[in-house]
Order: sequence, then structure tokens, then C-alpha cells
Amino acid sequence: MTILPEKFLTDEPDGLPTRSSQEYVLYKLNALKFYITVTNTAMRNKWKERYYIDLQAGPGKNSIGDKVLLGSPLLALTANHPATHFWFNEYNATNARALEQRVNASNLNDHVDISQADANQIVQQIAQEIRRRDRENREASLNIAFLDPEGLELHWETIEHLAKVTKMDLIINFSTGGIVRSIGRGNTQAVDQFFGTSDWREIYRPEDKAELIQTI
Repeated sequence: MTILPEKFLTDEPDGLPTRSSQEYVLYKLNALKFYITVTNTAMRNKWKERYYIDLQAGPGKNSIGDKVLLGSPLLALTANHPATHFWFNEYNATNARALEQRVNASNLNDHVDISQADANQIVQQIAQEIRRRDRENREASLNIAFLDPEGLELHWETIEHLAKVTKMDLIINFSTGGIVRSIGRGNTQAVDQFFGTSDWREIYRPEDKAELIQTI
């Protein structure tokens, strides 16, 4: 497929990889776009620095059937009154390269850090950098972190690192499907890491599995 740089920041095919998604992703992306729009509009003149963090950013675009949509990182980057700095992380090398190409088409590309790492490892570095900038600016930044695991890849410690940053809003896609799959496979350790405790075992009932499946 021909690469079309002029379409890198639009809801159109551009020749680069996309994240194949289901229809329910429309609701998630629309909800994120609404939240970003409201926050940017309300806070643009109240905060010197506003940061956006996306730890599992993907390639930057989602495909649903024949439709191509801007994914979470590009929704933030192309929003009105955008953040002053962005941290995008994507573990998959192919997706990370596609994201970087798309980001480079933006006039805000100098305000974006892109990394290719495990989200649970890069998060501490990002949190430390935000705190360093806050000390340098002598005031806290306003932060939005979007966490969108496909399963239970995120560990509770990752949430803790972000939550310890001053003025941090966390938007987390809670994967009930990931919990069901992990328990079904006997991988209870993954569930422990996700919740940060094994206490869930005291209240979990086998019949809950069927109830969870119905919500997916």
C-alpha cells in the first residue's frame, strides 16, 4: 500500500499499520475524546504545563471493518488546545514505528516523547521526569494518563507510580475479559499483579466467571 503522509493525522487509511478493533472501541475513543476536549478547554489558561501519557499507545490509528479512526495518542495530539507535552509508549516495534511516523507529521512533534518498552517498566521514568519538570517550574503540572490494556498487562505498581504524581487524572480501561481469560487458564498470578493483592480470591466465586463473560 502506498504511504500517504498527508493523511497521517486524519481518520483515513494512510498506508501504515492500524490496530484492528471491534465496534465497542468507538465508545471508548469517543469517551476519551470528550474527556480530553472538556479538560483542554477548561484548563488551558489555568495550568502552565499540561501533560498527556499513553502507556499502550498502539500505532496511532484503529481500524473497524472498513473504517479507520484516530487512536488515543492522535486524538490527544490533534485535539483543540492540546497538552503541552506528550509521552507515548508502545511495546510492539512495528506499531511504535508507525506511531512515530504519524506523530512526525504534527507541528507538535517536538513536544512528544515516544518510547518502545514494557509499560510497567517505562512508567517510573515518565513519572520521575514529570516530577523533575514540576520542580523546575516550581508548580505542579496537570496530567492525564490513559491506560488501555488488552488484557492484564498492567501491574498495580504502574498505577501507583502514576497516582503518586501530583494532579494526575487516570483513565483506565478495565478489562473484564482479561480477568476471565487469566482465571480460566489458571494464571491467578496475573490477576494478583493487576489488582496488587490476592485478596480478590476471598470473594471470587466460580459462578462469577459466567457473569463476567456476559458483560464482555
